[in-house]
Amino acid sequence: RELYRDLFEKDGLLVSIVNATSKKVNGLKVDNGIYKLKWKSQGFENSNLLRFSFVIKEGIITLDHSSLVPESGPTISHPEAYDVDFVE
Repeated sequence: RELYRDLFEKDGLLVSIVNATSKKVNGLKVDNGIYKLKWKSQGFENSNLLRFSFVIKEGIITLDHSSLVPESGPTISHPEAYDVDFVE
């Protein structure tokens, strides 16, 4: 839950679903998949792929998990300001 609190304080945060599935298991709904986060920090664009899962009972999330996709370490691009000052 701290993750979500910190995320929404980031500049230019964009969240997109890469893929998602939904199943019924023993009367519970189980949603899982991968989403991509993009944001800017000090002029650099950053992104991460994260996996998620939710267990839902009677419309209420009873369990949740989100973590980095192991092989997808963070990516960082150069700041837009570099284009103006250093790239011709």
